[in-house]
Amino acid sequence: MKNKMFFFFNYDGQRNQQPNSVLFAIPSLGHTATANEQKAIDYLTARSGSYNKALNQDTYMLKYDWNMSQRNQLSARWNRQRFTGVNYENGIPSNALEHTGDSLVHSDTFTSSLTSSLSNSTINVFRFTYLRDQEPGKANSNLPEAVVKQGGQTILTVGRNSFSPRETTIQRQQYADTLSYVRGRHTLKVGGDAVVDKILNFFPGNFSGAYTFNSLEDFGASLNGVATSTATTYAQAFAGTGTSGPRTNPDMLQASWFIQDDWRAHKNLTINLGLRYDIQSIKQPSVTNFTALSAGYVTSRIPVDKNNVAPRIGFAWSPLGNDKWVFRGGYGMFYGNTPSIMIGTAHSNNGINVGTLNFNGTNAPTYPNTKCGAPVDSPNCPAPTGVTGSAPSIYVFSQAFQQPLIQQANFGTEYALTPDVSVAASYLWVKADHLQRTRDVNLGTPTPQTITFAGSGQTATYLKYGARPIAAFQRISQFESTADSVYNGMNLELKKRFSHNFQGSAAYTWSHVIDTMPDATAVVPFSSGDDAKMISDPKNIALDRASGVNDQRHRFTLSWVWELKYGQNLPSYAKAVFGGWDLSGVFVAQSGQPYSGTLNSDLNGDSNRQNDRTPGMGRNAFRMPATWTLDPRLTKNVQISERLKLQAFVEAFNLFNRFNVVSVRTQQYAVSGNQLVLQDKVNAPKTYFGMPTSPLTPNARILQLGAKMVF
Repeated sequence: MKNKMFFFFNYDGQRNQQPNSVLFAIPSLGHTATANEQKAIDYLTARSGSYNKALNQDTYMLKYDWNMSQRNQLSARWNRQRFTGVNYENGIPSNALEHTGDSLVHSDTFTSSLTSSLSNSTINVFRFTYLRDQEPGKANSNLPEAVVKQGGQTILTVGRNSFSPRETTIQRQQYADTLSYVRGRHTLKVGGDAVVDKILNFFPGNFSGAYTFNSLEDFGASLNGVATSTATTYAQAFAGTGTSGPRTNPDMLQASWFIQDDWRAHKNLTINLGLRYDIQSIKQPSVTNFTALSAGYVTSRIPVDKNNVAPRIGFAWSPLGNDKWVFRGGYGMFYGNTPSIMIGTAHSNNGINVGTLNFNGTNAPTYPNTKCGAPVDSPNCPAPTGVTGSAPSIYVFSQAFQQPLIQQANFGTEYALTPDVSVAASYLWVKADHLQRTRDVNLGTPTPQTITFAGSGQTATYLKYGARPIAAFQRISQFESTADSVYNGMNLELKKRFSHNFQGSAAYTWSHVIDTMPDATAVVPFSSGDDAKMISDPKNIALDRASGVNDQRHRFTLSWVWELKYGQNLPSYAKAVFGGWDLSGVFVAQSGQPYSGTLNSDLNGDSNRQNDRTPGMGRNAFRMPATWTLDPRLTKNVQISERLKLQAFVEAFNLFNRFNVVSVRTQQYAVSGNQLVLQDKVNAPKTYFGMPTSPLTPNARILQLGAKMVF
């Protein structure tokens, strides 16, 4: 209906395939391979081929607007996403194809809003949203996970990913209302927001079994049906009888209220004041593990933080009384939430719903068997009877748990040199407290130990944990809010708005983030990926205070759009060739991110082999090389008619084909007896410390051609 109703429909389809190179090399054995070693080599070689990853996506959007009356407008929108990340579950260079799978996202979102002008000074906006988000992760194999090592280095990881197949499905309803009122120099807003989540979480970590073999000999012997070495470890999770096992429903309600006043205190000064309250109400676990309760750990209660009041203040000031020079600043407190993956893990991994048993040596099955016999495809295998295994591992919430608190302050100024050129400088400070982490709290008293560096004869002292004080459990992994971080950043920018056929900006950022290694997704015990996220010494958090893994000290960006209209006055035949060209691009240069020098051993005896660092070496003491890319684009505009234009373009990513390193091999030393052996080119060819393992995508130069019609 003219001037009454409007609709818009959009479809976007993407198909993007990329190679995933598997870095596979058998280190020198120093002797002729034994029958078991050759069996292992043949098995791994057959699974060492590189494979492709792909990003395939279809998205749809339908939007509808209706001017119901002069005072009421209704808007509605439906979005659909169908995404398949082919082999994106765990596709890295050290993993075989069978160790990954497809990551899927199927989502539908309906959003509507009703805007009502109650008076000339009062407006109310009501919003309703319904979302269904289904995100399963598939598995390429039903064999148990097997990490195969030789000389301390991982050669290849085969079998099913330890947490696949998985699924998280959320059905969400959101209700929000904001009332705005203008009176004199004040613009007042008050509102509330409620988000109701119904969640299905299926996360079968280790249900298909997870092996770690520390030599080709051990792996080959296991393939031949013989389990001998105590260095071989095996973990498997089992669902408790009469429980939902790894399938949980960690439903939640998130509610908030706010009040805000934008006060024009003076013609050149605006002050913003606000206050917000947030609460996250969580469906509590229903199972109490009384053995854990007797030791002081509650599996049936997740604390709810009810005092999350957050003030905000900001200002904008023009000292000259115009827009030529502006100062802006502000301070605010913000509260984060607890992700459902932590809540769902506490619901299931309580030692009753899910129990993880650990075996080694002759107590472990032989590959590819599990404690249920043949490889299994679902977590319906009950815990075996009459089987000798270690005590189970459980996850609990600390009863002192709080929501993350973030304080943020910023101050900046911008000055107009000319009507179209300005310079700006700003500073940003962000301090985060009560950040989430997973920490093993079932550790004994550590005792000092010494170890020798091979070749130099120098020694280092480290602490090693003894027996676990609560013998009924292996790990007691506690979700707690004891991590923190602080960020300082300074930004300088020169910006030219579009004029004289050109616009562009150049910006430099210096920043530094320091943290104590927060992480809210370490939820699978004894898995290589999740164990690597945990702090190196669970009883000494301060040892991990260092530059964060995302610390990027320097970053420079340059972007521009240049309309080459210099052929406008040429004859028509020359104008057709030389006119209508645009040149644009982005150049980014940034310093490398940090990483730690690690070991191949559980040196401190906390049952975690993935996070031990070289004794005496701090976290993130090394840095990867700097990266830079130039991505230009050349566009030809052809005016076909008054209302129809063709745009043809060619663009490049990483035009100069620079090899940008974003991940490296982090194992610095191997533990051999009571010695640390340096992992260098001589001792471990092709697998030495600091060697790049994964380039930035896209790393190799990519050229792309495209065209579109604009009418």
